[in-house]
Amino acid sequence: MKTETQIREEIEGLRSLTTAQLKGKYREVFGEPSRSNHKQFLFRRIAWRIQANAWGGLSERTFQRVVEIAVDADPRIRGAEGLSLIRLALEHRVARIDFSRREERCENHQMKTKLYESLAEWWPVMSAPEDYEEAAAIYGEHLAQLGDAPAKTVLELGSGGGNNAFFLKRQFKMTLVDLSAGMRAHSRRLNPECEHHEGDMRTFRLGSGGQFDRVFIQDAIFYMADLRDLGRAMETAFYHCRAGGALLIAPDFVSETFQPGTEVGGQDGADRSMRYLAWRWDPDPSDHTYLLDFAFLLRDSSGSVRVEHDRHVGGLFPRAEWLRLLREGGFIPANLTFHHSKVDYPLDLFVGVKPLPEPGPSD
Repeated sequence: MKTETQIREEIEGLRSLTTAQLKGKYREVFGEPSRSNHKQFLFRRIAWRIQANAWGGLSERTFQRVVEIAVDADPRIRGAEGLSLIRLALEHRVARIDFSRREERCENHQMKTKLYESLAEWWPVMSAPEDYEEAAAIYGEHLAQLGDAPAKTVLELGSGGGNNAFFLKRQFKMTLVDLSAGMRAHSRRLNPECEHHEGDMRTFRLGSGGQFDRVFIQDAIFYMADLRDLGRAMETAFYHCRAGGALLIAPDFVSETFQPGTEVGGQDGADRSMRYLAWRWDPDPSDHTYLLDFAFLLRDSSGSVRVEHDRHVGGLFPRAEWLRLLREGGFIPANLTFHHSKVDYPLDLFVGVKPLPEPGPSD
């Protein structure tokens, strides 16, 4: 076993390597190539791996203790430093994960996350409607213009807590579908005038189909963790979309735009507060998934704070696959991009227009 001094020297030696050399070292320690050309990212990932290989990951008990330290820290160091402790704990925990069974775990992962079950009641202090206003305005503009007129009715698949619908209902008659009972309950309070249904976007069917001018799927498309499920969601959209209407999908990332990173957020409510760190990363760039790990700090009305870790597995596909599946699903596909003031890269939109029937001989 390497000594601490040897490990430190090995890591320090990384600083003098070129980006190409770091990519070679990345392949050596991870057993796979890196898609990133970011030198600092490569350095940090390799350094973490060297330490993880030498010392292993943290136990659940130790992970919880690290996060408790971050929560209980003096207010002068709480914040970025405390969240860094949480991220460090998460990074060391993943060293103990067996990724060989990852596909099996993805199969039924979609709604087994804590956020949509045991933690669903905390949604209002995680994400407020006003956070969606800018993007919803862009989605509304595209929904109005795509396909032919009229654009009056919209089916939203994976509508969650209803934050998009809160704005889109001003333009369209919204029908909302989500699998999580907790999220539908929040959405009903926020959007009582909208029709709500329980359903999985891969299998949901309402009536005889073809009754909606537009179908919309935003970030819930993340949970389509393989191409089969992504195609099934598009089939659901095709079933419900009328001829001449259109599907609009707004994923967070495609393969070409994905970068690992962290986000922090949370808000104070009347009787509870939340702060969270969300860490997205891709342990296996050769497959079609990435991971989103959440560390939630939850404070109730008594002032007591507890910690929850929640893992989400999502799909990550190149633009060509999105377009191929739309075409195979019967749509006329297109790929658009737009800019959001809080995002420093173009965001992708995928459009599918449902063709009008071919005119018969007598038409």
